[in-house]
Amino acid sequence: MNGQGQDPSSDDADRAAPVRGQPSATLDTGLTNEPSVPDYELLRRIGRGAYGDVWLARSKATGVLRAAKIVWRHTFEDERPYKREFEGIQRFERISREHPSQLALFHIGRNEPAGYFYYVMELADAAQVPGAECQVSGHDARREETTRLSPDTSHLSPGTYVPHTLRADLERGRLTAARVLEIGLALSEALGHLHRNGLVHRDVKPSNVIFVNGRP
Repeated sequence: MNGQGQDPSSDDADRAAPVRGQPSATLDTGLTNEPSVPDYELLRRIGRGAYGDVWLARSKATGVLRAAKIVWRHTFEDERPYKREFEGIQRFERISREHPSQLALFHIGRNEPAGYFYYVMELADAAQVPGAECQVSGHDARREETTRLSPDTSHLSPGTYVPHTLRADLERGRLTAARVLEIGLALSEALGHLHRNGLVHRDVKPSNVIFVNGRP
């Protein structure tokens, strides 16, 4: 699942809201405070959340495409919820590859002088790709570890790539009852996995449900 995994014992969830009225650190027409991630080239922004931006990133070593999220300190009212977000991601990284419906994280880091932390994760399928129908029923749907850690992104075009999300599917029309059950089962299992590890998601919504190798 894509989003913030958090410690449910935290008592400051309400204070984690972004500061309204502050300019984003990145602009569609140019960068006023360009982020960077070691060993990756940030190609273009492909998403924006309450706390930061998601970038299409290319490994300088292998050329593989990933997603990199930049979480900005200035979107939080104080240090405590920002620190909590970072600690939650640190905890999630350790379990992210244990369940087929958790988004695998590969690297986490901080840039204190520039005021952000970042994490690199597997990239969603491209939207509207033929043959990308969801297949999640039974044990056969579990992705092999080699596929999860080394997804093939060579067919993707960085200039036109759009991530495949549940929101995009819903915008094209109603889902069948069978597909709703398949997706709901996969996501409920993923949430259960988070909860068993002392984390909660806090932002479950269609735009945060992405498909990787056809699975939500």
